[in-house]
Amino acid sequence: MSSAAPIYCFDTSALIEWWVRHYPPDLVPGLVPRMEALIASGRAIVPSFVLGELEVGGDELSKWAKAQPGFARMETEPVQLMARDLLRSYRRPGKKTKGINNADPFVIAMGAQTAACIVVTAEKDGSDANPKIPYVCKEVGVECIRFIDMWRREGWRLA
Repeated sequence: MSSAAPIYCFDTSALIEWWVRHYPPDLVPGLVPRMEALIASGRAIVPSFVLGELEVGGDELSKWAKAQPGFARMETEPVQLMARDLLRSYRRPGKKTKGINNADPFVIAMGAQTAACIVVTAEKDGSDANPKIPYVCKEVGVECIRFIDMWRREGWRLA
């Protein structure tokens, strides 16, 4: 890993894990300003497809994510091309719950195409038969961690 401060590319599942499942703002309010500062510094990003996935919930997380300037990034041509290749290699057509789908290939590709970037997801490891984000990241050489690991790397301590 380079000495530059990492950039984190978040999967939808990591944001839901934070906001809805484990560390909601009403219980851990100190995470919101820390995440907003990370976004404002350009160190937390999502492909625009992640906002689309969050819209399905139409909840406060979706509203918050949309309101963060610079958080959602349009997918560049290299990201789009890599996402296409990832879908060809790691999607399991006909098996809706198997393989990468929706925003997954764009998260991985954006992580791969962004210098000093680490993908953040709540997905389990996966396998060749059922490749999930961590499995595919390992295959293509992109570091992948969970939300709480990002929190630790940043040295966040909340009282």
